[in-house]
Amino acid sequence: MKKEQNLQEPQKQALNIPDVMPSFDSPKNWKEDYKLENGNYICRCIACKEYFYGYKRRVFCFECAGKLD
Repeated sequence: MKKEQNLQEPQKQALNIPDVMPSFDSPKNWKEDYKLENGNYICRCIACKEYFYGYKRRVFCFECAGKLD
């Protein structure tokens, strides 16, 4: 069992899979993107480094995008 865990960790790191999945009711999510075909991707904000759901090409979470204005 321990050997399987060691094999999965490098794969997880290589794919940049977050350890904690963002919740769908997070204020960081772009809720208007949910209805889009590409709107349910897990993205990482370049400002706060937190994960959020949104369109696959978004680079800022909803909260940080609001701070830019």
